[in-house]
Amino acid sequence: MYTEKRSFLFLEPLVANFLTDAKSCLYIGFRADSSTSFMDDLKPYGINNFYILEIFPANFKSIQNLSNTTLIPGDVRNVKQLCKEFNIQPDLTLRAHGPEHLEEKYLDTTLKDLIEVTKQLVICSAPYGLHPQGPMYGNRYESHVTVFGENIFQRNGYNCAIFKPSFFKAEGEIVAYSGGFDNPRKTD
Repeated sequence: MYTEKRSFLFLEPLVANFLTDAKSCLYIGFRADSSTSFMDDLKPYGINNFYILEIFPANFKSIQNLSNTTLIPGDVRNVKQLCKEFNIQPDLTLRAHGPEHLEEKYLDTTLKDLIEVTKQLVICSAPYGLHPQGPMYGNRYESHVTVFGENIFQRNGYNCAIFKPSFFKAEGEIVAYSGGFDNPRKTD
């Protein structure tokens, strides 16, 4: 399912092992040039309802043109409020290459909130170590403002693994997950 050119090298084993009867995914942070392949990858696992939380208005039109997708315009720091407003509790939440865009003072609350709004599994990834990046395509939210190590995720209830794909320019990629068999979600 994955090639070395795709960044979701970690997704398939986690989804295959930890999700059961999943139907929905909250994807946080969207770039039209790289964010749609995950949808096709998740469909074989029964996920066919996608909610995309995006802060940058220039990306909204691309999201609105996707099938089975609901745009949630807003900031991930408000994920609890936004999930209430849109009346969703996704089975899976993906925050791929996004936590590094938040100042560290917001990370603990945001990472815990992702767990709280998700039924089954949260998967986050970020560059491991220093990976400088400024604004891209006019989007100031693409700037990297936090340097990641596993301690940020672990103190918030996530399990971590470090990968070094040959195509990746940083020191590696940290993949963190919460849910599944290690710490199952409560469902109401």
